[in-house]
Amino acid sequence: MSLDEILDDNIILIIPNTSKNSIVKYISSLDKMYNLKIMTFSEVLEHLFFSYDYKTIHYLIELGLNYNTSIKYLENMYYLIDDDFNNKQKELLNLKHELKEHNLLYKDKYFKNSLKNKKIYFYGFNYLSKWQNKVLELLNEITTTTNVSDNKNYQPQVFEFNEIKDEITFIANDIIEKNLDLNKVFIANITSSYKEEIRRIFNNFGIPINLKNETTLYDTYYGLNFLNDFNLDNIKDNDIKNLVIDCLNKYYFIDDFSTIKDELKYLFKKTKIKSKKYKNAVNEINLVDNYIDDSYYIYLIGCNNTLPINYKDEDYFSDIIKPSYLDKSYEKNTLEYNKWLKIFKNIKNLTITYSINTLSGSVNKSKLLNDFNVSKKDFLISKYSNSNNIYNMSIELDNYIKNKKISNDLKDLLATYKLNYNTYSNKYQNINENFSNFNFSYTKLNTFYECSFKYYLEYILKLRQFDNTFDTYLGSLFHFILSKIYDDDFDFETTKNLYLKDNLFPLTLENKVFLNKTLNELKDFIIYVKSHLEETEFTEIYKELTLEVLFDDVKFTGIIDKIMKKDENVALIDYKTGSININLSTIKSGLNLQLPIYVYLIKKVYPSTKIIGIYLEHIISPLFNKTCESIKLQQEDYYKLTGYSIDNIDVIKDFDKTFEKSKYIKSMTYNEKGFGRFSKVLNEDDFDKLSIIAGDKIKEAIKNIKESNFTINPKILGINNLSCNFCPYKSICFVTEKDYVFIKEDDTFKEDSYAKLD
Repeated sequence: MSLDEILDDNIILIIPNTSKNSIVKYISSLDKMYNLKIMTFSEVLEHLFFSYDYKTIHYLIELGLNYNTSIKYLENMYYLIDDDFNNKQKELLNLKHELKEHNLLYKDKYFKNSLKNKKIYFYGFNYLSKWQNKVLELLNEITTTTNVSDNKNYQPQVFEFNEIKDEITFIANDIIEKNLDLNKVFIANITSSYKEEIRRIFNNFGIPINLKNETTLYDTYYGLNFLNDFNLDNIKDNDIKNLVIDCLNKYYFIDDFSTIKDELKYLFKKTKIKSKKYKNAVNEINLVDNYIDDSYYIYLIGCNNTLPINYKDEDYFSDIIKPSYLDKSYEKNTLEYNKWLKIFKNIKNLTITYSINTLSGSVNKSKLLNDFNVSKKDFLISKYSNSNNIYNMSIELDNYIKNKKISNDLKDLLATYKLNYNTYSNKYQNINENFSNFNFSYTKLNTFYECSFKYYLEYILKLRQFDNTFDTYLGSLFHFILSKIYDDDFDFETTKNLYLKDNLFPLTLENKVFLNKTLNELKDFIIYVKSHLEETEFTEIYKELTLEVLFDDVKFTGIIDKIMKKDENVALIDYKTGSININLSTIKSGLNLQLPIYVYLIKKVYPSTKIIGIYLEHIISPLFNKTCESIKLQQEDYYKLTGYSIDNIDVIKDFDKTFEKSKYIKSMTYNEKGFGRFSKVLNEDDFDKLSIIAGDKIKEAIKNIKESNFTINPKILGINNLSCNFCPYKSICFVTEKDYVFIKEDDTFKEDSYAKLD
């Protein structure tokens, strides 16, 4: 019996979760409108027995269960409908009663009454399990309930291939040859071993395909980072922010989200990131218990001995103690086998393929195919893709080099295509893609100017995942503490412990020793920094200020660790745990732009502001010379602000009352002749020039990125390679001397040019 035969008013369709979208879409497309109700099997369980939410899960986790176990317990509670309970069932039943007592299992009191005088149809299930049959019986006690199933007898085409590339090439050729409507073409059973080949080959044939995105919220930088700082304002991607908010809304009953970090982690791992989809494209499909229209063309790939699934006795209730209305493992395997055979025969346009050689080795065909005729297909030269043929020709040449045998296919390919075999060029080939709507920052900008190909690998291909090393962990801890030091209720130990509690890290013994040492030094640094407040009139402090500037559709973001302000005058300060380089002589080459970028951002966002200094400041001191008279003096000298000050003495003395022999600015001295020889000072025009250069370099980088210009171009200054020494991608780019870009220091901001003579 087909779906059209049972459609009527005043009926209830109970369908598999898999087929909901397809069935709703089909019924909506019909000329007649039906007054009916559609429910998935999961929804029936929730209304017939009970439903639960994240409050229920949270309660179970509070009892000591983990997230996955909590879900498993709740799902198995549905099966507790028999009076003959064994010990394991009694244990689960007691937990169920406890949840009921706390009003954490929600009962629909009106559901059964709503079913009366309505016909119920189970539709779209390839086969009903014992449990589904049991639910059908319970519903039959209320009203007429019928299982309706299509039973057709189509015969699929089955093809065997030697390799996956040949299998997917055949499918791409078949789609083009039959001139199929891509919106009605689906591929089933796509495993990880097939995905990259599908992407490559379909791209070679110009066939768009929507592959499911397996990336989760937990896999993203912003998602992972939120679980550390719980600050929504730090999430710059609106789509990801909305997903995080959706997750938080599920825990509406929690006041402090940091207390449920583990629960959110599980939830983030379940939350998939939606990817952009082509409108006219091939799509993936799940065939089990799904509604397949006769107009669809289905390609079931990889039908080897991994299909069907082989169930083991691993359920919460083992085979020995399972009630009669639950399938034992061997029964589940029989059901699974019969289910797939029925799928094969119920799909009108079904092509089944498999390869005997996969990435994991040789495999056999699925036992499901024993009753079908299998045709063997050989390597195929395509009429529709030169790119695919050239790729296959290179593989055939590899085989020829190894085995000294030349195939007829290779002869035909060599007669058609010219290939520079065994030659290699490391030159970047421009890709046909325009990038837009991306976020930009100083770190990304600096990477681009170090080497644009490095930027491509790091931020476009994302070859390197973010690793939370001990160094990054230490830096984050110090920045967190320093962001709180000007708060009225600041307490060092409380602030430190708050961060350590909420940001766990697997510390080694060596890590712990170094952490304690540097935290003690940080206390000294805080005392030193606060002493500056007693010697300055710049007492208005801004911490971790985020500034954003839009360049058309690209957002450039910078975060300034500390701003000290008096009236409209500001000093910009960035904390550093590592080495400091303030040389501005390479900024016209795009390097070392951090301080000029701060100048640019401040001038763009707050144009009336006057910048009186830009500085970097060490927060961790090195090993000092213990033979010297005072380690404290060495330490304080190391903590001094390193950077550039305005050449206006009236402003400088307000910022640092010790300016004549400064305790707070590196190399700053002043006497009756003016600034000392080594004082690093700039005038207002110099700060304007820095801002203009920074803005121009940002625009230049964005333009090149949008145009996909990612040349291998590491920068060389004198004898120093500024780009390659610590680059993790040396084994990828095969850089040569011809790729090097030799830069010179700019005389305008060369080290000696800003040092005023006595």
